[in-house]
Order: sequence, then structure tokens, then C-alpha cells
Amino acid sequence: MRDDGGFATNLRIDKLGGLPFSAKYEALPTREDVIAAVANDVYGIGLTGWVNAAKTSTDVRVLPLSEKSGGPLKTPDYNDVAAGAYPLSAYLHLYVDRVPGQKLTPFIKEYLRLALSDEGQQLVRDQRESEEGYVPLSAADLQREREKLEAL
Repeated sequence: MRDDGGFATNLRIDKLGGLPFSAKYEALPTREDVIAAVANDVYGIGLTGWVNAAKTSTDVRVLPLSEKSGGPLKTPDYNDVAAGAYPLSAYLHLYVDRVPGQKLTPFIKEYLRLALSDEGQQLVRDQRESEEGYVPLSAADLQREREKLEAL
């Protein structure tokens, strides 16, 4: 993962308090490259985006993590990620260009409604096994986001 403003940067800022990655951090092009590098380095630790832990190479171990010391350990499996229980779970953020104090344009608002609709969430759900591995919002998060959208 490249620390280039995308997922890795968001993870570093949101989950690591903005601290830089180690000086020995090496961004590799693909998840498979990261897994292979870790498998070939007895001291290697890798960080990837979505990975189906059950289908990961037996040459590496997927480590469960806890949000705090002594807390329950969670793995990056679909259910823990969907529940927001895995400490490195991250949301997809959608940004729009809106003049402060102004309403969203009807086109943009309708686009966001589509993303938050049942059909839009099904499109996200259908990407479960894709390389990105998107997970739809929980019912509570979906309701909260719909309410925020309608207030714009």
C-alpha cells in the first residue's frame, strides 16, 4: 500500500494517530506481493487492504487485533469488518464540492441517495469478493448517513 493519500494514508492518520510508517516501510504493488514478502522474511509484518483471511496463503498468519489492551481479539473476516469490530476497518469516504451554507445540487444529492439506497448497498455487497472487498454499511450507519444527506 502506497502512502499516497488513499487507503494507507487514511489508515495511518485515522488508526495510527498520524504517525509515520517505519523507516523500513516498503510499499509493494499488490496484496500478493506483500504476502509473498512477509512469507520470505522471518521478521516480516505486512499490512494490506481487504484480504479474505480464510483464503490467505498458509505461508503467513493473519493476526487478530484488539482495539485496546486486554480487549477482544478480532480478525479481518467479513463479519468483523462489517460490524466495525476489526480495529483496522476503514470506511469509504465520498467527498463532494459544495459551497458552504448552500444546498447540494439535485444531481449530486440524487447520486448520493443512490449510493445509500438499498440498490446501491447491494452493489457494494456484490463486491465482497472483489480485490477491494467492499462491505455495505450496517443498518444503523446507513440510517445515520441517510439522515445526514437529507439535512444537506
